[in-house]
Amino acid sequence: MSGRRSWGGYGLALGLVFITAGCGQRPKPPTPESGAAPPTEGRVEATEAAPAPAAVEAQEQNLRLKGIKLVEDQGQTGIFIKLSRMPDKVENFTLTKPDRLVIDLHGPVPADAQPLERAAVDDPRVSRVRVARQDGRLRVTVDVKGRTPYTVNDLKTMVVAFLGERSGAGGPAKSQVLYAEAEGGAEAAAMAGGPAMEMASVEPPTPERATETGRPVARVYTGQKISLDFKDADILNVLRILSEVGGENIIATDDVKGRITVRLVDVPWDQALDIVLQANRLDSVKVGNVRRVSTVTRLKEEREAQLAAEQAARELEPLKTAYIHVNYLKVTGKEVLPQLQGGGTFGSQEVCRNQATQGQTDQGDKIVDQIKDVLSERGKVRVDARSNTIVVRDIQGGIDAARDLVAKLDVPTPQVLIESNIVEATDTFTRDLGIQWGYQYAVGPQFGTSTGKEFPASIGIGGGTGGGSVDPPNFGLVPGTGPGAPVSGVFNAGPAIAAGVPGGTGIPGAVIPFIADFPASVSTGAGSSFDLALGSIDGSKALDARITALEREGQAKVISRPKVTTANNQNACIASVVINRVRLPSAGTIIGAGGGAQAVAFQEFTTGIVLQVVPQVSNDGFVLLQLKVVSSTPLPPQPPDNIPGSIDREASTTVLIKAGETLVLGGVFRDNSTDNETGIPWFRSIPGLGWLFKRMFRDNVREELLVFLTPRVVQGTGSTIGLPPAKQLWEHRAEPVEPGPTQQWKK
Repeated sequence: MSGRRSWGGYGLALGLVFITAGCGQRPKPPTPESGAAPPTEGRVEATEAAPAPAAVEAQEQNLRLKGIKLVEDQGQTGIFIKLSRMPDKVENFTLTKPDRLVIDLHGPVPADAQPLERAAVDDPRVSRVRVARQDGRLRVTVDVKGRTPYTVNDLKTMVVAFLGERSGAGGPAKSQVLYAEAEGGAEAAAMAGGPAMEMASVEPPTPERATETGRPVARVYTGQKISLDFKDADILNVLRILSEVGGENIIATDDVKGRITVRLVDVPWDQALDIVLQANRLDSVKVGNVRRVSTVTRLKEEREAQLAAEQAARELEPLKTAYIHVNYLKVTGKEVLPQLQGGGTFGSQEVCRNQATQGQTDQGDKIVDQIKDVLSERGKVRVDARSNTIVVRDIQGGIDAARDLVAKLDVPTPQVLIESNIVEATDTFTRDLGIQWGYQYAVGPQFGTSTGKEFPASIGIGGGTGGGSVDPPNFGLVPGTGPGAPVSGVFNAGPAIAAGVPGGTGIPGAVIPFIADFPASVSTGAGSSFDLALGSIDGSKALDARITALEREGQAKVISRPKVTTANNQNACIASVVINRVRLPSAGTIIGAGGGAQAVAFQEFTTGIVLQVVPQVSNDGFVLLQLKVVSSTPLPPQPPDNIPGSIDREASTTVLIKAGETLVLGGVFRDNSTDNETGIPWFRSIPGLGWLFKRMFRDNVREELLVFLTPRVVQGTGSTIGLPPAKQLWEHRAEPVEPGPTQQWKK
């Protein structure tokens, strides 16, 4: 349109508006063969700007980031993510510690995609924006300054996230270009802050399809669709036209003035009104069926004056007291000690103590801190731990806010029953083989033989390991034991065997020492032995032998079936331990009436099995288990201090299983094999005959620990609605994940 237009004729101006009612349906997008780009809904164009070619986007196969722009306006922060093509799927969720909003854009991402690291962002709600390629998707991570409501909207090749609630007031809009692809066209110019695209408003266009987890947009335009084409038109006349089309009463204050050039095609009239107002730094307030239009500054001043009046009224409003009972959480009002970590440390008896109520107390005291945030400056909060009641003293508005907060947070949490079977299996095998034998030969007058010499007149040959307390024989070589001398001796089948037979000559009661003394560890009722004794009539020659053998085999199995119920995402601890006491040496004495006595001190240490489980329930029937199993076995005292030690075995894992299924955790075992051989050097190595000169001992011990776990979600303890799905739990198992569908960070 060219030339000078007279706005005195209202009917002429109204005729320039193309109302798309009934017959004005949205045109269908062209087919790929036509090569034409579909018209853009709700666009605001400068007359000098040329549209970007759409054929390039239609041919794009890879999902690439083309630009990111951040806009702050009217109490909201908008993050506009421009893509090369429409993503296959858009997902979003929140993380805590620190607070983050994560947006996953699924699609074929090229391997050469460079990550975007943004050091800092000048925005009251966003501190940093990062983009990275991960497992076939683009991940956009927005670091936010505190928990705030948000929406995520999928608009084909544009994904828009809004943080905060729209207040309708504020200063001039601020925009920051975080990333712009180095290419020409209107889109690149828009992302770089050029004139081709006006993004002063953070109010998004109406999306054609919503995200899977995103809530509806804050404003949905439902007005009759129109088309506008004005150049240098008076803003007041444009408002009159929109009032006539929309059938709404609009009044403008005296400071509303200016001119506007606009071209809109097929947009709802209420969206067109917002665009016109925002382009001229105007805003509107609707009271009843009348909409009042004024400048943003004036409406802000009126709102601040109203807030000041409300604040003054609150300061004069009388205080009231309310008693809010907490049903599912425990409140103490005191600082809570950190939750026990590890749990398998065997240094104290406090292995699993204070685990049952730790998580409930921690969450309950967080409610008290959150109540303090919603009270007025005059409000106070106290806790009665005995009745689990929160006492709030404040004006009525603060009390209502506190009640509403407790009603939303004090809800039953799903509980998980952990059924466990702990099996300790021990297999033992012991074999002990030994031999003892001795031989004696004597020459002398007492045996009827003689050497024929004065010296040596007698010769005796025999073993030297008599063992026990029986003296070895002297073959009559000492005085008083010669021929005709009285003989005293006792037949002893102990460590050696008596030689001689009754009625014979020589020394019938003498004990024959062993030449090879390697007995097995047998005793009464344990083991077997075989004795053989051979002797001559005159007692000059004797042979004795004893074979001892022991073999032991055993299997032991200890089964424990503990059960424990814990709340979702809370630590559960199962322990089966033994407290061992070790006597410590002490140089002190205790002085009493009976004299001094040495003081005795003991040191305790714990051994056994400790099982820690942290379950996380999903909304589709799965449970993510973080497991840690520690098994400790005491060892015998070790010299020189005779202080016992212990063998610790530990296993930890994270597994995702369906509720009701059983998980088997094994591999915690100990295999101890001992082979000992003692004997006479060189002789024990002779094949076959070596068994006459050695003892063989073999001991094998195998211990294994098996843990069977079955998690079950206790029915009726809490709803799983709002909990994350199993896929999301598994992908983000290293850090806590907040529920996605609620679209709001929670404590």
